[in-house]
Amino acid sequence: MKEVVNLIEKVVTEKKIDRHQGLNAVLDFLIDIFDIKHWKEPEGWFKAVAKAEQEEPHLYRIMMIATAMENGSWLDFFGGVYEEMYQSKGKASTLGQFFTPPNLCDLLAKVSQPTEGKISDCACGSGAFPIGMLQKIV
Repeated sequence: MKEVVNLIEKVVTEKKIDRHQGLNAVLDFLIDIFDIKHWKEPEGWFKAVAKAEQEEPHLYRIMMIATAMENGSWLDFFGGVYEEMYQSKGKASTLGQFFTPPNLCDLLAKVSQPTEGKISDCACGSGAFPIGMLQKIV
């Protein structure tokens, strides 16, 4: 996650924006790159990715990290970025914000019995539990 934060910091510096706008730039980039418009023509998505790699190398690298799943592991991308960039330990306890660790999500996924493909995540913050459940299903 440190590499992602460093890349976001580079985007912030290059575009001369604040950190929150930097995270928004990442989200806007991801929304655009996975937009259905790129699938309407043959090789459209691959062209968009190649263009992004040239024009937005830091955002492209973040996308590659966000979509990487190695050795059957998974990544709570947004929760990790939020914790690293915006949340101090004191602020977390003051606001009552605590993120579920991946190993606990994995354990909950193993003992859960989804009903008709539905799960309940009463504290769905960054979506770590649904990601863990998806890994169980796939």
